[in-house]
Amino acid sequence: MTEMLNKRVLEKLRNFYGTTSEDIAEGARRGGSGIMSGDSSKITRDVEEAMQSTAAQAMESVGSLMNKTMSLREEAEKQAEKQRETAEEETATMDYLFEAEETTALESLDAAEEMTDLEAKRMIDSAEATFAYPTDAKEAPLFKYITGGEAESYDTVSLLSKVEPPKPITEMTVAEIVEFQDSMKASGSKSTALGQFQIISPTMKQLIKEGAISKDDVFDVETQDKAFEHLLNKRGYVKFKEGLASATTQEEKRKAAETFQLNLAKEFASIPIPYDLPKRGLKRGDSYYKGKTSAPNEAKHSAESFLQMLMRQKV
Repeated sequence: MTEMLNKRVLEKLRNFYGTTSEDIAEGARRGGSGIMSGDSSKITRDVEEAMQSTAAQAMESVGSLMNKTMSLREEAEKQAEKQRETAEEETATMDYLFEAEETTALESLDAAEEMTDLEAKRMIDSAEATFAYPTDAKEAPLFKYITGGEAESYDTVSLLSKVEPPKPITEMTVAEIVEFQDSMKASGSKSTALGQFQIISPTMKQLIKEGAISKDDVFDVETQDKAFEHLLNKRGYVKFKEGLASATTQEEKRKAAETFQLNLAKEFASIPIPYDLPKRGLKRGDSYYKGKTSAPNEAKHSAESFLQMLMRQKV
């Protein structure tokens, strides 16, 4: 700092007297002779003023730097405080959600304890049905697509039915199911669809006739899955897999998938047709049975999404 002040003082003197720093220094050694004779008091004042000015500027710079440092420190403290507040809010939210989930779980437990054995069994059967899949894991995506569009569980009875089953349909034999579907039709119900795959009365009787299921079977998850797999194969699932395996181009895969999708649409009303069918007055994406029965049949998927799922099917 001292060296910087000396340089600035000498620079100020050079500007004023038009001499070099060596001349000024030499005059000083001579006790005021030469260019400094008679002007010693003036030079002294100039030096003092120059030093004071330089010191003031230095102090101003230091002060400015300190102010900036304090501002940065205050800003950093504000940011840290904001982060602490945010963390506290997030923690409070998580605590709230945890308490809410815990409360819901306890309420569900209390409700379960008050259930009758039959109600508890129905709930367990429904939960098992939700996670049931065919034996062949390769069929899982197709299974999920169809069940997602047809029904919520294996105990589902069509909302268009005017009668209720005497007990959950997964506890009834196939023979009892046939009788119940006959009663649905006799009551004027617009649909006789039952179970996870919404099998209608004519299809149920055909499944029995073809030996896929028997009248003595309980219409439970296992029986309904057997019926589903039989219907898949009946609609060309094996041929579709063979065509997919032998396809060498995307176009060949698409053609095989479109053929199978149309066959499935003829079995499950929730599946969209893959292309227009002018003779039936249908557009791509419609249900094959749209406007053809008393039930308001609608496809539950887009034609392209279902087709792409089939093309990705493992073989």
